[in-house]
Amino acid sequence: WNGGVSRRGYPHVFNSNLKTQIRQRDGYTCVLCGRTQAEEKEELGRSLCVNHIDFDKLNCDPSNLNTLCLRCNCRINADRPKWTRYFQERHANAA
Repeated sequence: WNGGVSRRGYPHVFNSNLKTQIRQRDGYTCVLCGRTQAEEKEELGRSLCVNHIDFDKLNCDPSNLNTLCLRCNCRINADRPKWTRYFQERHANAA
């Protein structure tokens, strides 16, 4: 829970087209563990997750989004400040 932010809905821009673009940009691969979308679909019957790096559902800038498998998406929720820093630093170093 983050001050009620978790109860807010996602904006219309966070749609299937944007999610597909992010997954494609990330090579249909979890940026943490390397699990592919094919593996996710085979085991769980679902696509990879698209994560908001800063956990702000309203910030749908592509630089704030990345691709995660369900396991990693659950894992990062345990320490949001740590993972926000991790992904932001990783993005800065890649630029």
